[in-house]
Amino acid sequence: MEDFSKPTEELLQKLLRLRVLKKDIEEHEDFLEKNKQDYAVLEAECVIMMDNASMTQTKIDGITMFRKTDKYASIDKDHKGEAWEWLKAWDLGYLIQDTVNSRSLMSALKELPDEVMATMPAYIKVSPVERIGMRGIKKK
Repeated sequence: MEDFSKPTEELLQKLLRLRVLKKDIEEHEDFLEKNKQDYAVLEAECVIMMDNASMTQTKIDGITMFRKTDKYASIDKDHKGEAWEWLKAWDLGYLIQDTVNSRSLMSALKELPDEVMATMPAYIKVSPVERIGMRGIKKK
């Protein structure tokens, strides 16, 4: 049989507050996820519009907004073993676990000389992602 003892007033208030916070967190997570999706769509539209206008940056209300390219690296699953051998040959074996973190891989690849990057096999892919960066925004 379960014990449903009566909590003290202090514990009751804390449990009630905990319940409210849990609900708020869930609602805010849904809100944030929707905003992240909306942001990604709007950002892609702005990148295209800036491209069409041959614009790389602009300033709005003291905030510099600019085109930037983030790159993400990944390994073709059909060539994972070969890719790992290539990484080990260039002292990047520390990146290898059951998976290779895309951001860690890209960060490490940025440090390699161009002549080494030229030997990078096609099954290690570097994908540029066009983004909008902002400078001048102060965090609260």
